[in-house]
Amino acid sequence: MNMRADSPEQPRRRKLLWLQSGGCGGCTMSLLNAEGPDLLTAFEAANIEVLWHPALSEATGSEVISLMRDIVEGRVHLDILCLEGSVMRGPNGTGKFHMMAGSGKPMMDWIAELARLAGNVVAVGNCAAYGGITGAGGNEVEACGLAYEGTQAGGLLGKDFRSGSGRPVVNIAGCPIHPGWLVETLHQISADTYSRADMDEWGRPLSYTMHLVHHGCSRNEFYEYKASAEKLSDLGCMMENLGCKGTLARADCNIRPWNGSGSCIDGGYPCINCTSPTFEEPGHTFTETPKISGIPVGLPTDMPKAWFMALASLSLLLSAGHVWLFFAYAVCQGASLGISSILRPVLTAEALGLENFGAISGTLAIAPLGASAIAPFFGAVLIGAGGVTLFLSVTLALTLSSFAAALWLRARGI
Repeated sequence: MNMRADSPEQPRRRKLLWLQSGGCGGCTMSLLNAEGPDLLTAFEAANIEVLWHPALSEATGSEVISLMRDIVEGRVHLDILCLEGSVMRGPNGTGKFHMMAGSGKPMMDWIAELARLAGNVVAVGNCAAYGGITGAGGNEVEACGLAYEGTQAGGLLGKDFRSGSGRPVVNIAGCPIHPGWLVETLHQISADTYSRADMDEWGRPLSYTMHLVHHGCSRNEFYEYKASAEKLSDLGCMMENLGCKGTLARADCNIRPWNGSGSCIDGGYPCINCTSPTFEEPGHTFTETPKISGIPVGLPTDMPKAWFMALASLSLLLSAGHVWLFFAYAVCQGASLGISSILRPVLTAEALGLENFGAISGTLAIAPLGASAIAPFFGAVLIGAGGVTLFLSVTLALTLSSFAAALWLRARGI
């Protein structure tokens, strides 16, 4: 579909090819709802020429195969390859579960060939990025993403793949995607301003994953007051009982409304964290919050223990002559201890499972208990050397350092 020919006054138009593989086509359906501007206007503004798209183009069958052969044989330059849907490699790695009709060649092989010739490769949706719903369950079709299989780097193209522009695969993850996530990324790619620095640890654009679904949620007031919904259609926060992962899911769904007005949560359904790899296999139903001793697994991290400890130390450090700061210290210190006692078993179970839970918990407790045992001695040394001010300053520094280390590890998916 050539929307406009090149002209001497304009830079060369970026040529885009869109293929669909193992999926439902839902990302295209969502993309067709692009507003302000509409999809075709967005492509025009980005200086993109759509060579072929299954829902936008008239060409079909032999015409499409001819176009793909022209690209492979070097007669047509390909700037952007978009894949929607997972790559189906079955049975036994042959790719014959999904043949490109009329070509006698597995779709898997076409995708690999075209990706290595493209200036940029974009995985559209969770299936193309990580395997998604198509790879759920036993994954009999051997589905994978372009550069990932679930959380494992590799996928079809391999973990070291780089497109002609030197970029890794750009993963516009979601099920489905928000139109804006793709459109603004394509604008950056077309303008050659998109770089690895614009991507998070899973190859997703930071333009939308730097936010949490929790941000801007219409049910935030219920969350703040711990007013929880018991069943779907109830008023209340859906985190405690209905599996909502909005406090953990990285996307701007409630900041950038879908279709101009809503999101999954606005529609009364909990966030299922569909921008994340392996979201399709949570280990329970999407509308269930797993708990240990009545406490939800996967507690929100927007006010971690380290902050309470830092606030406690700062309050005590500044409390001279201000009695109310002693109370602030007591509250923050108590909150940090309470959060620690709750989080330790919950996070242990979430990260390492329930098998041999007692032995694992006991082993993990050795270090903090040992540190607690020797802390009074070192505290006395610090007070003797520089008084209470030195002691509290060191405590504050250690707390902030541990918090920074935790953020560093989390940013790297550890």
